[in-house]
This record gives sequence, structure tokens and C-alpha cells, in this order.
Amino acid sequence: MTNSNDSIVVDITGKGCRFPNIFSKKTGGVAVRSGIEKVNQSIADILNTRIGERVLQPNYGSRIHELIFDINDEAMHDLLRMRVMEAIENWEPRIVVENIKVIMNDDNIHQADIEISYVVKRSNLRGIYVYPFVSEASELEGLGG
Repeated sequence: MTNSNDSIVVDITGKGCRFPNIFSKKTGGVAVRSGIEKVNQSIADILNTRIGERVLQPNYGSRIHELIFDINDEAMHDLLRMRVMEAIENWEPRIVVENIKVIMNDDNIHQADIEISYVVKRSNLRGIYVYPFVSEASELEGLGG
């Protein structure tokens, strides 16, 4: 049973197929996402897509992939924050980003976790999405030079 607040959030954020597509055990149909889950899926899609990758939308996506061979340091973190903000502002009109934190991952020195705090416009619903960015600078370390 859904309440009226749930339907308002769905009206604002939308509802759509899960990606990758999976089937609902309950209905047997394609599973759907809505609310914060739908917004988080959209952010992941934007950040996972390289600029130029989509033929019909060549400007869609983000430029964070250009940093994949950079050293995981504060300079790279500043660039990540800037590029994540640019991509979300361009492609996710349902939200306002409040803060982007880039945090070194304690378990993997080549991973930075990008924590995006946002508010869904028209609802004041707050969300947080964490995107794991893995630098491949370690691949270059073994090449010498």
C-alpha cells in the first residue's frame, strides 16, 4: 500500500525500468525504480557514460573518465568534484547538488569514493549517492620511467 507522499515523490522523480533490466519476482514483469532510487540510477548512468559515447546524444555523460590515470590525490579530487558537478548540472534537472565530497577509500589506495548530497527539487527530499571512482595510475607505476 502506498501513501500520498510516495505518489508525490514518484510524480516528481519519475518511474522507470531498472538498469540493468531485471524481472520482478512479485509481478513477473520488468522491475521498476522510482523516487531516490531512480535519481541515484540516473546519477550513476551520467557518471558511467563517457562524453561522445552516445551516438544520438554526443554531449551526454561526464568527463571523469579522463582522470582515470591520474594519481589519487587532492588535485585529482578537486577535478573530480568539478566534473561531477558539471555533469549533474547538465543532465539531472530534478535535483540540486548540495555537496560533493571525495573521500580516499581505506581499503584501496587507488579508489576515491565520490559522495554526492542532493535535494530533489519541488519536494525537498534529500538523497546521497556514493560513486566509487577507481584510478588506474597503479598500472603506470610498473612501467618504469
